[in-house]
Amino acid sequence: MKFHKKFEHDLPGIGYWGERADVALRVNFGCFEPGESFPHDPLHYHKTRTTFFCILTGSLLLEIEGKELNVTSETMLEIEPLEKYRVVRIGKDGCRYIVIGSHNKEDRFEV
Repeated sequence: MKFHKKFEHDLPGIGYWGERADVALRVNFGCFEPGESFPHDPLHYHKTRTTFFCILTGSLLLEIEGKELNVTSETMLEIEPLEKYRVVRIGKDGCRYIVIGSHNKEDRFEV
């Protein structure tokens, strides 16, 4: 058994658990109130990581491969390796979410 420390990301409203290479999965979280905006997220992809967006409350608008999708708590969004995506904005009711990556190695490439 091992506890992993919670860290604040350098982007406001976002955090994660566990240092790189210290935990097998990448687990990020975000908490944005109504009217708050998501920090600029450049279009990017991961070479080998599958990414899962789990919305707890509210919604997120994401661009994936040129299409905009509104993601809510009704579904879990799975983004495959090499799919280009970015968070466009927070829904009008704010958003609380968790993002899980299939591994915690550096694997992000901006387009």
